[in-house]
Amino acid sequence: IAIIMDGNGRWATKRGLPRTAGHKVGAETFRKIAYYCKDIGIQYLTVYAFSTENWKRSAEEVNVIMLLLNRYLHELMELMARDHFRIRFFGDLTGLPPKLEQLAHQTDDVSSALPKDYCLVNLCINYGGRDEILRAVRRYAEQYAAGEAPELTITSSESAKLGMRVSKRFHTNKRDQSLTVRYSIINTGKQARKVAPWEISRVPNDGWIFFDAPVEGITPAGLMSFTAADGAAWYKTDTANENRKINADGKGWLAYLNNGLLLVKQFEDLSVDAPAPGEAEIQVYVNRGKTYIELESQGAYVTLAPGERLTWSVRWHLQPYSGEAPSKKALKVVKKLLKR
Repeated sequence: IAIIMDGNGRWATKRGLPRTAGHKVGAETFRKIAYYCKDIGIQYLTVYAFSTENWKRSAEEVNVIMLLLNRYLHELMELMARDHFRIRFFGDLTGLPPKLEQLAHQTDDVSSALPKDYCLVNLCINYGGRDEILRAVRRYAEQYAAGEAPELTITSSESAKLGMRVSKRFHTNKRDQSLTVRYSIINTGKQARKVAPWEISRVPNDGWIFFDAPVEGITPAGLMSFTAADGAAWYKTDTANENRKINADGKGWLAYLNNGLLLVKQFEDLSVDAPAPGEAEIQVYVNRGKTYIELESQGAYVTLAPGERLTWSVRWHLQPYSGEAPSKKALKVVKKLLKR
């Protein structure tokens, strides 16, 4: 069971109390829930107690939450063995006040020596989805810089409905600093299936998108403002009160330029009739308003017999870029990356 400790401040405000009073009541409520879960045989209980976003609250409110954590961890140190609890922490503990961080590690040490059949309470403190991703990427970058980065493979479970399994293998190329994502689609069913690989990369609605294709061949015509310059089609990101998506027959690459960074996605250059019906080698989707854009590339539409596997690779290049757009300079950098 997982619990998000949300609404304590609002609960207090509705009752004419300070927000800090809500956190104190919420902590006591969680204590009751934890003991109840343990008594009825729940083996794992997770509580999302304090996220990275919570630091944006007032200093007074944050200070009260830290004091409550300190108080309850001291109590847990004394009661875990007697009441059959274990504690595990998730999140970046280095962001906590030093004494609280030390106390968390001490609690961890005591907990690790207790029997494994005790109720395990997972405390998520200074956690956040984006923060977890950033820390994982940084760890991988450190391994890569040390020449110790392993290949990373993610494999889905089998789809009972489609009879398919998908895997993605990430491989870094130290020579040219690129990242290759190799996709596999396996037909685990008993019937032949028509499939096509499709990669989507979501980016901010800002900057420039460009690729090698004639502007007059982009469909639907006029939906987005592409201009032809220096041998490529260029789109300066804009906004509209509708979702928009275009198809284009490119030359095996799609580039995005924003805030001093150039991203180039390199993939198989398809013949115009190779993609699935109504699809294309290159697609650009712009969500309504100033929200996000999706850079999309597709592989060939093929038939997979039972037991067959389709593989398809996309190579990612990312490097700093300073200069104007549209420009021959940007295209020259792209072509240099594609030749590596």
